[in-house]
Amino acid sequence: MFAIPGIVALLAFIYARPQEYVPSLASLPLLYIFFFVAIFGLAIDLKLSNNKLLATPALPCALLFSAWSMITVLFTAPRTLHIRLLELGISFALFLVVAHGVQTLRMLGVVAGAVVAMVIFVTAIGIHQGFADTGCVLIDETNRGDHATGTADGRACQTSDQCYAGDAEPGGQYLCERIGLFGSHSVNAGRVRCRGVLQDPNELALAAGIGIPLAFAIGSRKKKIRHGLLSLLVLAAVIFCAVLTRSRGGQLVIVAVLGAYFLHRFGKKGAIVGALAAAPLLFFGGRSGS
Repeated sequence: MFAIPGIVALLAFIYARPQEYVPSLASLPLLYIFFFVAIFGLAIDLKLSNNKLLATPALPCALLFSAWSMITVLFTAPRTLHIRLLELGISFALFLVVAHGVQTLRMLGVVAGAVVAMVIFVTAIGIHQGFADTGCVLIDETNRGDHATGTADGRACQTSDQCYAGDAEPGGQYLCERIGLFGSHSVNAGRVRCRGVLQDPNELALAAGIGIPLAFAIGSRKKKIRHGLLSLLVLAAVIFCAVLTRSRGGQLVIVAVLGAYFLHRFGKKGAIVGALAAAPLLFFGGRSGS
């Protein structure tokens, strides 16, 4: 119960990334602040017996995945082991807090609602971006190995060649992409994305897909018209955003989620119907590559 504010704040931080477009927040260690709030709240819940020290069913899988990840890094890139260990440690700590801090249906409903809200937020950014005007983006060359991060300079364009004329930065590298909300822009000739960990179109599609089963669960549990409409809204937004990302992995996730839902709801015939209904997704927004 007391852990919920910190957990919800962590989810909002990971999805929305407010520190990237609100300059006053950039200097604050928000990840550690929210993590501490969640840990402190979890400690209070344990003290008041609101929660119990019980291992979740996913814990063994998380441990095995973490161990396997470290083994692969050890053999493929041993020099980066300390960096990857820190990154994995942060992810595992976040998993522990969220997985073990939510132990009642009421708490689960609150956290699920927060995730659905964040999914609507990021898909709205993606959909808006997919129909936004194109503009010149000056690539940030300080990010080595990342040729898609940059800042829109306010000039309109139809091709990237147009960005090198007029008030172009001398020696700068430019892209012509769709300019979205909160300083976001598309990549690879129009594939929509967000910021932070969701700046990869594939990551955006996969993270948005999480909202479908949660929205369905909320709709089926409440059994009210507005919750049913919420489920349909999330489904439509996630599907539309996945098509705009042109992520085949994200589209496969949606097909799998719908197939699993119909299988649970209507049996084997329902799984077939659900998969067939979602299959057209694979023929829209296609591209070469993963």
